[in-house]
Amino acid sequence: MYICNALKHHGYSAFFLTIFKYIDISSLTLEDAKIYILEREQFYLDTIEPEYNILKVAGSFLGHKLSEETKAKISQALKGRSFSVETKALISEALKGEKKSNVRENSFY
Repeated sequence: MYICNALKHHGYSAFFLTIFKYIDISSLTLEDAKIYILEREQFYLDTIEPEYNILKVAGSFLGHKLSEETKAKISQALKGRSFSVETKALISEALKGEKKSNVRENSFY
């Protein structure tokens, strides 16, 4: 919410967006493209040290902590939600071969 508050306080005109590099990933595999994009993002995070980027490692939630209030809001929003049989089958198929610890590491909690 830090950047949201700053946008409200200073106004949108006080900020700008810069594209540092256009990259062509059309010849890369999906996995190679992901790796390359994260490498470039990390390079710019390390080089520029942006003030409003709270996560210091590209592609990682490491170090990001949700407040108890946010956790409660997410929990409340997800209560009563159910998945169709088709969706459950797709989730099951996607998670086959995954270690349970990997699922937990990528969780917000």
